[in-house]
Amino acid sequence: MDFGYPSLSSNTTVKIIVPVNKPVTVAPTNAFHVSEGVSIGTQVGTVNASDPDMTQDNENSLTYILTDTTVPFRIGNKTGIIETAGELDAETASTYQFGVHILDSDLPPTTATTTVTIVVEDINDNPPQLSSKVYRTKVSEGQANGRPLVLNLNPPLLAEDKDKNLINRHIRYYLKGKNSDMFRMNPRAGILKIKDTSKLDSEKQQKYKITIVAFDGTFQTQAHLVIEVEDINDNRPEFSGPYFYQVNPRATIGTKFGQVVAKDKDATSRNNRILYVLSQGSGGKFGVDFNSGDLYVASNLTDSPQEEEYNLVIQGFDTGEPSLASNTTVRVRVALNKAPIVDSNFVFQVPENMTIGSTVGIIPVFDPDMEHNPLESIQFSISDPTNNFAVSENDGKIVTKIVLDRETQEQFIFTVYCENDGAPSHTVSTTVTVILEDVNDNKPIFKSATGYHGTYKEGDPRGTITLNQELIATDADVNVENQNIVYRLVGNDSDLFQLNTATGSIKVRAPSRVRCNYKENYSLKIIATDQGGKGHQSVSTINIEVQDINDNAPRFTKKYHFRVPITAKEGTVIGSVMAIDNDCTQQNNRITYLLKDGGFGKFKIDPDKGEIIIADSLVREPMRNEYSIVVKAVDNGAPGLSNSTNVTILVPVNHPPSVQNSFHFYIMENSALRQFVGKITAEDRDLGRVKGEKLTFTLVDKAVPFSVHPLKGEIRTNDIIDREETELYRFKVMVNDNGVPAFTATTNIIITIKDFNDNAPQFIHGLEYRGTVVEDDRKPILKQKVELSKNLTVIDRDATNSNRQIRFSLKGPRSRLFKIDSTTGDIYVDRPGKIDRELNREFKFKIVATDQNGQGLSTEADLIVEVEDVNDHDPRFVQALYEFVLPSIVETGYEVGRLIAIDRDDTSPNNKLLYIFESDALGKFKIDVGTGVLTLLEGFFSKPRKTTYTFTVAAMDMGFPSRKTKAQVIVNAPHMVYNDHAPKFEGRNVFILKEELPIGSLVGTLQVTDEDRKKNNSVNLIIDPADERYVPFAIKNDGSIITTQRIDRDAGYEYFRFTVHATDNGTPSHNTSQEVGIIVDDINDNPPHFTMDTYQHMVSSNFPASTIIATPFAFDDVDKIDSVYQYSLLGGTPGYFYIDQQTGIIRTTDLARSLKSGKLEFKVVAQDLYNKTLTAEAKLNIQIMQTKQGRKSTCCRVPC
Repeated sequence: MDFGYPSLSSNTTVKIIVPVNKPVTVAPTNAFHVSEGVSIGTQVGTVNASDPDMTQDNENSLTYILTDTTVPFRIGNKTGIIETAGELDAETASTYQFGVHILDSDLPPTTATTTVTIVVEDINDNPPQLSSKVYRTKVSEGQANGRPLVLNLNPPLLAEDKDKNLINRHIRYYLKGKNSDMFRMNPRAGILKIKDTSKLDSEKQQKYKITIVAFDGTFQTQAHLVIEVEDINDNRPEFSGPYFYQVNPRATIGTKFGQVVAKDKDATSRNNRILYVLSQGSGGKFGVDFNSGDLYVASNLTDSPQEEEYNLVIQGFDTGEPSLASNTTVRVRVALNKAPIVDSNFVFQVPENMTIGSTVGIIPVFDPDMEHNPLESIQFSISDPTNNFAVSENDGKIVTKIVLDRETQEQFIFTVYCENDGAPSHTVSTTVTVILEDVNDNKPIFKSATGYHGTYKEGDPRGTITLNQELIATDADVNVENQNIVYRLVGNDSDLFQLNTATGSIKVRAPSRVRCNYKENYSLKIIATDQGGKGHQSVSTINIEVQDINDNAPRFTKKYHFRVPITAKEGTVIGSVMAIDNDCTQQNNRITYLLKDGGFGKFKIDPDKGEIIIADSLVREPMRNEYSIVVKAVDNGAPGLSNSTNVTILVPVNHPPSVQNSFHFYIMENSALRQFVGKITAEDRDLGRVKGEKLTFTLVDKAVPFSVHPLKGEIRTNDIIDREETELYRFKVMVNDNGVPAFTATTNIIITIKDFNDNAPQFIHGLEYRGTVVEDDRKPILKQKVELSKNLTVIDRDATNSNRQIRFSLKGPRSRLFKIDSTTGDIYVDRPGKIDRELNREFKFKIVATDQNGQGLSTEADLIVEVEDVNDHDPRFVQALYEFVLPSIVETGYEVGRLIAIDRDDTSPNNKLLYIFESDALGKFKIDVGTGVLTLLEGFFSKPRKTTYTFTVAAMDMGFPSRKTKAQVIVNAPHMVYNDHAPKFEGRNVFILKEELPIGSLVGTLQVTDEDRKKNNSVNLIIDPADERYVPFAIKNDGSIITTQRIDRDAGYEYFRFTVHATDNGTPSHNTSQEVGIIVDDINDNPPHFTMDTYQHMVSSNFPASTIIATPFAFDDVDKIDSVYQYSLLGGTPGYFYIDQQTGIIRTTDLARSLKSGKLEFKVVAQDLYNKTLTAEAKLNIQIMQTKQGRKSTCCRVPC
């Protein structure tokens, strides 16, 4: 129709086509097969879907998607071809099932779903696994029937193949290797048999090593097989004899002289070990070692009855069961001895004083059978009660052991013994007399051992000297000629004296030459010589003292003048006088000093030293410039003698200085150091008149900050002066004239300090302040004051008010929102509505305080204004919907995921959030109220169970009023595997093991089953870690218990108990406990010990042979297995005692009767025959008691 007038129109037909998208069609299930071990990318099968609307233009509109991305497969998006995406193992998973979504992208889009099942077919890819790398078994030799025999393997032969298919797990056994044809193994059961037992001979081959092969058709596994042939006792010992030996009759008991040896052809030590016994022919004289076959002397060969030849029968028997034996013969020959001949007595004469070791004489001896027994020898010994002589053991030479003295003893008599060492031995004796001849060997001895002392009084005209004791000497020699003594006097000035040898007196020859003042003492020597002056000499001393008389007066050697200052204190020593006295003794020459005249009582004198001392002050009237005193010296003789002298003493005099009473000065505070303040003036009339005298100035108060020049009297500052500390100083200055005596005068000093503005204001509460305001960006607050944590108080320490006027101000870019009262210091918010805690948690700026009414010195303090938070923001979840997918295996407490919400408020509790359920979670889940972590409760595994759980969670803050928000949660559990059964312990829980097994030894195996094992994987085994008992074991997951330490039953570990926990890996996991007991079996591993560490016994030389002297006993009180011990005796002197090897009893031999007094030390050893590495030792100390008996000897004189 057009818009003309009138309007014109016409009609037509329009066809509209709207295509309808029909749904995709696909089979509901698809099943495929694939072999395990194929490479990644192998095509498994194709999911075929059809689209009824498919044309050439839209033939690729279908898309294939896997619903489970965890399976080891992938699918072509457009082709629907399924390929392997990971390695396949039928033993791990034999079937996979998952969904495939098919999406049609035409409008409107449609979807379809199919379930795919893939079966993984098993191939033979696992070799058989044997239960051990080495198997062992034993079989005895000598089984003559020749029949086959089944052998039990240790451990039992077991094999496992992990392949899934029964055909692939079918295992066959066979043997290979050298000698494997002697044995046969059942290919199915693995039972081992020996084909012919008669071919086994341990003496030819004790051990067979062959290989066991387990074969599953593709793979084979090998293990070692060790077959041990056990020996039986089927061979008799064989000797290599007969034997012949010759034995010296002197051989001691225990001496070895030969050996018999037998051999046994059996293979093991149990059957081929040979023991020896002496069955007949020894007459008790010989023995054989039970183990080694060594032949030894058992008793004294010289004791009756004696034989020249012995025929011994030795039997050797093995330790097999039953024991086998054989005999051999040993022929033994022996010999004898005769006594030596010597004279009955000998006499020797020797001089006295021979050196030690000098020869006195030689004892000759004749031995009749020396030529026939060249190995025999004669030994000499002596019996000397005085112990003065010794005899050479080999040649009979008699020598001195000490220096012999004729004056002590004239002759000596003793006995010498001669013994030959034949068998039997013989001893004879002879008497020896030694006579001493006298020699001159003693010198004269003075009666006084310390010397002599004599006195002579000077001036005595008779020259008499008085001695303290008699002057005489004696001589100890026996001969009279040797006793004749002659005396003489020697030494310096010995000619002044005369010695009378008849009376033993001494006198002065010339008295005028012997005076005390010449010489006080004379030291001389007296010599005494025996044999009339030809022999030995002795020397003694004599000291002659000259006694003094008082015959000299004291005398002064000079005039004395002394000078002393008038200030000298009482007790001061001015000087000393000295007189001398020529008398020689202290009694006569000791001098005493006396003050006789002058000095006005101002002086005194020391009577012994002669020192003149001030007795009174020299400045006290009467005062003199010069004093004269008289000093007298008197000696202490009788009668006393004396002498006098005059002494002059000079003393100078001084006058005090003068100064005005006070001085007043002014100074500005903070003046520089050493600033001049003022000067002090003083006068002294002695200046210039007395040499060396001068005025000096000194501060009386050292604590003031000023100093005074010691010569000029100028006062200067000694420190910086602070007006605020001190306004006025008062102190004294002392003037000293330094005269003798020194005089002083004192003046008062006054110094006034002028003030200066030198102190800045001070914040009395520190230079940092904190304050608070409330945020008001949502609701402005008018005239809000900043609340300070401490008062804003400022002081100024200047002295004047004009310097102390203070004004306040704010400083810093962030102070623009605030203002301060310049007088009070109050601070306010200047711009309400601009305070936002989320933008600014705090404001930092400075407070400025300025003195002199804002024109002077300034001090700044830091101010931190903290903004208080208000709850003005709602919480917000980061996601509106949370969706989680659980794995197939989980357990109670499993963390599903975490919900996170945030709150923009800045502080707690406004931004502290709590998470709670808003809808019912069916008791399956728990949410942590603080963290939002979602975990599984134990009820999750209880029925009813779902594949999808949906609920709501809220997050709320803890501000006031509280604010909250919500989120939805979806938890998917599509492939969950639930665990419904706990592991079970079956079979043995008590085991027995030998002690001392190596670490890692297998103790036993616990059998554990779990009905859920196929879907819940393995079971883990552990020993309870909370068990505080000692548990030296570990357990593996296969149930095998092994040792972790060597276990010693003897240390008290006879039994162990502990708890084992079995935990499966299901959802949820289950735990079962079992108590295990292990019994420790004993082995022989502890050495024996004796009942005593040391055995003490006494033996008499008259004990008969075979007397029991000791019974040491060894035992083992630790091991539970009884042992047998073999005893031996070591050390000491062999031949006198012997020990029974089976009982340990120790007896004497015939030689014990020849033992001399003394002590013998032995060691007793006990050896465990079941374990020869175990031994014990003990000491045996034997004390020999000598029994006196008469000796019979025949002495004959023969020419030597």
